[in-house]
Amino acid sequence: MTDLIVDTKTYNLSTRSGSCILLNGDYKSNVQFDIPDMIYKDDTIEYIQYSIPYCIIPVSFYTINNTNNVLHLVLNGQDITITFENGNYNASYFMTQFKSLLGTSNGWGITLDTINSKFTITNQYYSFSLYGDSSIDYVMGFSDTCSSTLVNSINTLALVRPYNFLPLPHICLRCPQLSNSGNMKGNVNTADITLSIPNNSKPNGQIVYENIYSKTLLKAERIERLNIQLTDDDGNFIDYNGISSFFNIQFDIFRKNLEKPPAFSEIQSLVNTMLVEKHHFLFNGKV
Repeated sequence: MTDLIVDTKTYNLSTRSGSCILLNGDYKSNVQFDIPDMIYKDDTIEYIQYSIPYCIIPVSFYTINNTNNVLHLVLNGQDITITFENGNYNASYFMTQFKSLLGTSNGWGITLDTINSKFTITNQYYSFSLYGDSSIDYVMGFSDTCSSTLVNSINTLALVRPYNFLPLPHICLRCPQLSNSGNMKGNVNTADITLSIPNNSKPNGQIVYENIYSKTLLKAERIERLNIQLTDDDGNFIDYNGISSFFNIQFDIFRKNLEKPPAFSEIQSLVNTMLVEKHHFLFNGKV
């Protein structure tokens, strides 16, 4: 088998650079890089591997955001929708916001069982229900539509699950130009998840991801553009609030070790030798 020669091309990409096209503004989670002839597979190339050995991703996204900040409920037959402000919440701040948005003067109350981390919601005047189509359901601790019952003459609803103010456990980096082999599949109908990056940092910190060992076969014949998307498991774009991310994309190109053609001087010398030999042959023939 012919030995292969490895060429390595590394691209240092940033959502802050002038070459980055921001497709969703300050979210900075749907970006495009146009790089002519980034990868072009010619006849000398046996195969190409790609890897993402290094990333820096800011934890500037919020635990309560546009994907999980809406509470839909009904109070005494009246349909109500409230939207919580985006931000990083704890249980105490959430209860303050809950009472501020719904109004304690309307009979609303909320308490926390610190032993099991579950909220209990009350209304002094009317029965109520929380709808299962609320996007904040799993944050508060419910999933399906649930209704209050009378407890000591107060309309009471004890939520069945603990609250969840944890940040995203990991970031899905998607790139259709790289993930043409469908390495991983998320919860949505897509096969373009290139990398799952664990979130090992606190809010307002940064994730530093390093992996120099994992390499994947590239099937694309040519790449002149990279579309990079940073999402949650459900494919929702993450809002980085204007803070930038950084990526290293590496291509290892395995080329055939072709025998080098002779140098021009060698060809010239060979031609001269052949001409001299031909001259001697003709001359000797005449003699």
